[in-house]
Amino acid sequence: MILNLSGPIITPKTGDPDSILVLLHGYGSDGHDLISLAPLFADLLPAPVIFAPNAPERCAMNPGGYQWFDLAMVPDFNRIEGIVPMAETIHELLDGLWRETGLGPSRTVLSGFSQGAILTLYAGLGLDEPLAGLISFSGGLPLDETSWPEIAVAPPILLVHGDTDPVVPVEMSVKTAERLNARGLDATLHISPECPHAIAPDGITMAREFVAAHFPPPTPQG
Repeated sequence: MILNLSGPIITPKTGDPDSILVLLHGYGSDGHDLISLAPLFADLLPAPVIFAPNAPERCAMNPGGYQWFDLAMVPDFNRIEGIVPMAETIHELLDGLWRETGLGPSRTVLSGFSQGAILTLYAGLGLDEPLAGLISFSGGLPLDETSWPEIAVAPPILLVHGDTDPVVPVEMSVKTAERLNARGLDATLHISPECPHAIAPDGITMAREFVAAHFPPPTPQG
């Protein structure tokens, strides 16, 4: 348990960790859902700490799962009420992981699916130092740009979204990428064809290529 957040965690079997990957689940799910992505990055991150925390709140519609914020706070995806405290929770989580591992933002990738993707972008762009990368699966920032966080960093960003998503409109990823690029950030958009609210194989391929391209190799010791 880290920062009173439970959830599955994978640590190196031997030696010190060289990287951190945090995976934020979607509405009504839990960390066990996204920790299944860990093996897909194992060959890219030689000695990672991979943590998929459960959100701190039980899900209002699925008591067996968790929520980062209530869906009632997201009536139309234009604004998201209540996300600021959750972004601060992620900031505290990252600070705790950095203290425990001796690593820092440049060795950290933050990723999430759906509600977790929205939080990934909101929290990741609100940090004081840029992370190695942000990966958003089926998410995006609010459509009303005036409700975005204050952006003081420019990490590389990948947004992956299915073109037939009936839950979170693909417009969120499209608009987010366009607006971030207009601000001078490096945001890559990938639309998975004939994909609903899920992560398609081509989306995983894009995520792997993104991590390989943007995650710096560890600094040699000695």
